[in-house]
Amino acid sequence: MSVKPVSTQDSKANGRGCLVLFGSVFVILGLVLAWFIAISPIVKAASSSDWVETPCTINVSKVDVDRGDDSTTYRPRVEFSYVFDGQEFSSETYDFTSLNRAKSRCQEIVDANPVGMQTSCFVDPNDPESSVIARDYDFSWFGLLFPLFFSGVGLAFVLSALFYMKGNSNSVSGSAKRPSSNAVHSLALTAGSSDPSSASSQLHPGDAEDQMWDQPQQLEPTQTRLSKFLLTLFLALFWNGIISVFVFAILNDGFQGLSIFPILFLIPFVIVGLVLLGAVFYMFAALFNPGVELALTTGAVRRGNSVDVAWQLSGRTSAIRTLEVKVEGQESATYQRGTDTITDTNVFCAIPIIETADPGDIQFGSRSVTIPADTMHTFTADRNKISWRIVVSGEIPYWPDIEETFEFRVKP
Repeated sequence: MSVKPVSTQDSKANGRGCLVLFGSVFVILGLVLAWFIAISPIVKAASSSDWVETPCTINVSKVDVDRGDDSTTYRPRVEFSYVFDGQEFSSETYDFTSLNRAKSRCQEIVDANPVGMQTSCFVDPNDPESSVIARDYDFSWFGLLFPLFFSGVGLAFVLSALFYMKGNSNSVSGSAKRPSSNAVHSLALTAGSSDPSSASSQLHPGDAEDQMWDQPQQLEPTQTRLSKFLLTLFLALFWNGIISVFVFAILNDGFQGLSIFPILFLIPFVIVGLVLLGAVFYMFAALFNPGVELALTTGAVRRGNSVDVAWQLSGRTSAIRTLEVKVEGQESATYQRGTDTITDTNVFCAIPIIETADPGDIQFGSRSVTIPADTMHTFTADRNKISWRIVVSGEIPYWPDIEETFEFRVKP
């Protein structure tokens, strides 16, 4: 949980700069992979158009099999010899394809070039050691989409970081008058200076954490949208990376001699992978939702006392149909069930603050809320926890909704 007094300045430029750097690494990696897997074969095929056709003899023709721990890969091995400008040379470059191929395709190439066959190869006149039998390459959608996927992920990181930088520096037009960027901070400070419940003399004796919280606070979300996106992206890459090994192994074999049961077994895992990819796009779209700032007159509220809550949304607030702000008290209990560790959560208190469709109240507003005197205060133990939070929900038609939570403390 992250929280800070509103009097401090929160600069996120370094974090966004790291995000741009991290995304740039993905973009560069994708471009490098694209060069070696897809672009380089195309360039080589184009540059060989003026190579000299020369008679050659096939000396070796077979399918090389590489049996790894997780999959088996195949490549055609065609070695040939030729004479150019009175000198004898040999080569094993059949074409310019750099990827492994399906077993059936490799066998086709080997069958078409048996040992001892007299055929033609193409020789680079400027470098006679460079030669090829087929001046083309086997196109592969995987070879194209795989590096584009890496670059796309990196570009998503870069654009999301640049979007946040731009969003913080630009004002947003709307039907409601936009307050200054420090409006939430100023409201909390002003209200806090006149709220007797925030006086340090009323702190729970010996509670040092309440002492830190008992001042005007600008709260941070318990989990940022960016962290949700990165976590979902990591899970999607990890899951689909493992599943793709088995999927491409089946595709490389061309389904030959393969039982239907492994395919049926993989289908649920592939579906989960597709759902995770959909979740990545969903979380990425949520990055562009309006930003939410929230401030309290005090971050540690005594039971039975009131606290002023101020919110400010920045960005495309006109897209929000309704906004709901509420206080929730939540209990968590962790226990053992056999060999499993189970955590149950229950919302034992829900206090509505506002539910509105008014553009002015959506963009900026403040309300006072009273914490019940007979409720449970914030509490943390090894297996039990009582936490209090403010939930901000915004409904956006045909787009991911806003759902942000901000934790605060309730004193005895």
